[in-house]
Amino acid sequence: MWGIYGGGAGLRTDLDAWADALGVRGDDAALGALRRVSSDLNEVTMRLDLVYASIGGGSSIYSLTIAENVRSSRSAASAALTEVGLVVAAFKRHERGA
Repeated sequence: MWGIYGGGAGLRTDLDAWADALGVRGDDAALGALRRVSSDLNEVTMRLDLVYASIGGGSSIYSLTIAENVRSSRSAASAALTEVGLVVAAFKRHERGA
């Protein structure tokens, strides 16, 4: 993925790419945008949990298929939330000059 995890020479370029992707300039603006993305992903995971709970007990192939798709989507949203957290940490490290 990105070179953000360990820092190094590519860190600034990767953080600039993230800021560009978020449509912002500067570390503070990027952190604010990432917090909004994180909040949205949290909301998505909570809603998917509710959907899964409402259909998880079905026994038809259709409800089982839908439940598996919801579970998979929740897993992907959770993984994205973890990735966003790593990017936030990289911006904070960069902000401190580490």
